[in-house]
Amino acid sequence: MGYEGNNPSKLELREQLQRMQQQVNFTPAPDAAFQLALSMMEHLGDSDPVLRDELIYSTLQSWITEGGFQPQQLRQLLSIAIADDHLFYRIGEEKTNSVFVRSFSALILPLILWADRQVSFLDDSDIRTIVYKLTDYINREIDLRGYTGETGWAHAVAHAADAVEDVVQSMYIRPEDLSGFLEAFKSQLRQTQYPFIYEEDERMVSAVVTLLNRNLLEDKEILRWIADLGDTPKVGDPLVDLVSMTNIKNFLRSLYFRLLPNEGIARFIDPILMALNGKLFRS
Repeated sequence: MGYEGNNPSKLELREQLQRMQQQVNFTPAPDAAFQLALSMMEHLGDSDPVLRDELIYSTLQSWITEGGFQPQQLRQLLSIAIADDHLFYRIGEEKTNSVFVRSFSALILPLILWADRQVSFLDDSDIRTIVYKLTDYINREIDLRGYTGETGWAHAVAHAADAVEDVVQSMYIRPEDLSGFLEAFKSQLRQTQYPFIYEEDERMVSAVVTLLNRNLLEDKEILRWIADLGDTPKVGDPLVDLVSMTNIKNFLRSLYFRLLPNEGIARFIDPILMALNGKLFRS
């Protein structure tokens, strides 16, 4: 797939994008822009953070939000992003550069979903596919690094949460979709391998607040989910338990303060306090 290595096509793409960024407000003709976008999708998860973040993703973000693509072209970009060789590229690997392919494929989804809210072009079948793929991805991603150093931001959970925040706004979203996302978030918060220190919890909270504002789930289901977080089982190793305990505590605290000014869903504040006082947080 050419995600890594300094092959000529990668160098040519980098040079072309750099030249374009130096020209203020320059955008190629529509057909040329889409062909270039397809090339960018091939290198979307490159380990070079300048190419990946500053050139490829920022260019795609600008062109999509400025209405540079037709609906059928956006659907093609979506199809590429959620394919097995993008969103699920080498899924199950940990601490390898493959995470950038998966993570930045997830980050394409908010752009396309935003465009769909401006001019509707996705249907129920599309949303069903996105929900299934995104939920599956969150449940299966184990490379949870945030900032990786020289290779920049991986931020897989944060990017997936951004995608959830957008897809739950769809007119085609269903209650069972929301339930699946809540369970996937709970699973990631309960993992004991990686403490979320790069505001992954905040990004998940943003998605959950948007989800709750849809008012599609019964209160009893949400209350059970909150209580379950507070009752997360311990594995018995204090240092290992500290990871999930800290992740959940930070998440619930952030959720509490986000709900305070939100009258429509502020009824969940007291249950959050009860969860924070649950057995997980008692010595």
